[in-house]
Amino acid sequence: MPLAIITYRPNSTITHLVCGIAEVLPSIIAQTLSIPEHPHASLSEGDTEVRLVASSGLDLNVPEIAIQVFANDYEGRRANLSERTVEICKLLRESKAWFPSMDGHIYVWVMLCPGSFVKM
Repeated sequence: MPLAIITYRPNSTITHLVCGIAEVLPSIIAQTLSIPEHPHASLSEGDTEVRLVASSGLDLNVPEIAIQVFANDYEGRRANLSERTVEICKLLRESKAWFPSMDGHIYVWVMLCPGSFVKM
């Protein structure tokens, strides 16, 4: 289950844009990080948790919007991680959430790591 954390500098315009990104991001992550032939790495839109976090005045060097995606590290994802990250950006630009004014203001990080998830 991937976790996407969208950190943003709060103001009314950015907050509106971030909500749109949060809406389309689970589908984009499912398309780009899914490995259908792997029993634990096949993703659907409902598998990604999205959290929105407003930056504070104490944060340093914060972009207007930063998207951090944490997902389990599988060889199939690791082998072409850069291409998958570029594809996330491409699909985000093609989505209904995108506005041209966002160009150059969003950072996207995909971080693969060992992880475990249990629903209780």
